[in-house]
Amino acid sequence: MSPNFTVGILERARDAAFNGLIRRAEKSEDIVTLAQVLNNLPDDLIWWLALAALNCLVFVPPIIFLSYSVNSLWPVLCIVEDDAPPTYERIALQDRDADKEDEGEKPEASLLADEAGGPASEPPVTTDLRRLNRMLYDITGWPSLLRGLRPHMFFNLSVTVLTTVMTSIPFLPNVLGIAAAPLAVVQLYTAWVHIAIAAPSPQPFYRRFPPFATAFRATALPTAVMWFAVGIAQELPLQLFGLLDIETWDPTGSPGVGLVLPRFDLLNRPGDFLKILALLAAWLLPFMLLVIPAHAVLTRVQASLLPAGERTVVPFDRSFRGLRGDGQEYVGMLQAFRSFSRASWLRLAVLYVKIFSITLAAAIFMGAAVGIQIIIVWSNLRKKGE
Repeated sequence: MSPNFTVGILERARDAAFNGLIRRAEKSEDIVTLAQVLNNLPDDLIWWLALAALNCLVFVPPIIFLSYSVNSLWPVLCIVEDDAPPTYERIALQDRDADKEDEGEKPEASLLADEAGGPASEPPVTTDLRRLNRMLYDITGWPSLLRGLRPHMFFNLSVTVLTTVMTSIPFLPNVLGIAAAPLAVVQLYTAWVHIAIAAPSPQPFYRRFPPFATAFRATALPTAVMWFAVGIAQELPLQLFGLLDIETWDPTGSPGVGLVLPRFDLLNRPGDFLKILALLAAWLLPFMLLVIPAHAVLTRVQASLLPAGERTVVPFDRSFRGLRGDGQEYVGMLQAFRSFSRASWLRLAVLYVKIFSITLAAAIFMGAAVGIQIIIVWSNLRKKGE
């Protein structure tokens, strides 16, 4: 079957579908516009749609990996991992893994961290991203690189809806709305942390929720603190942007779109350089000094609620460097903060630098790839227009 024959079939199918829509639309006076739009569609629309679908297939998986695994899962594992566990050993997730290895089959899980055993001979796994990804992959294959994705999506969706409702309440500052909304889903957020750091479980994620009363008592304050910090980090650059009286422009040139972008002229207005530095500081400093520490404290408090029978994929000191008392149900914010050593803070800071570099490089690469396609498409359309 020749390519021309296949193209002819696709074009005839497209024309038949569009002509049928146009004939039905022309019979109705209410949707004449639809007929006009469809009739004016370019002849090679199907190829542009195919190009868009191909871009989705190519770019959506790495975008999911970057937004979830890199920016959400890695920091949680780094925060929970004990910087210098006294003793631990690597153990198989299930006893039948040894039998599968003898039979030449791949084990279902990698070696997971246990709190008792031989001496630790390696640095924390989160110091080396290749070791970290290899460790995650060895647990259950590539799905483990996205472990906990589904409850994380439910959590983000819930927080988005609740935040939209809270911030739409008149006379309520946006910062307070952002801080209060996640309090309603502390169980879901805590369950996600447990799923992210613990060995795989056959139970569905909604059955791994801690009791609401316990989760609320333990995490309500650190949750409010963290999301209050997030609100400050989001609002401060916007407020500063308005105060600096920065010139803006609309690249679309359409008043109905209302796309506003800053316009800086470093050659003719040297003061714009200081404005850029001020905006960068307003974005970075709250994130570094408020959001990251608050997130670390909240994550460690949530991890303290992990049931005693569940093993973790990274070494986890349940005693929190001896600060957790016997029979204590969970650790407080101060205990969570004090149990995070200086070396752990440094390791977390280095990880965030790596995350920022990876995300920036990927964004530049994907943006350049899409930009080149837009230039080619636009040039093609202009040639046809001439």
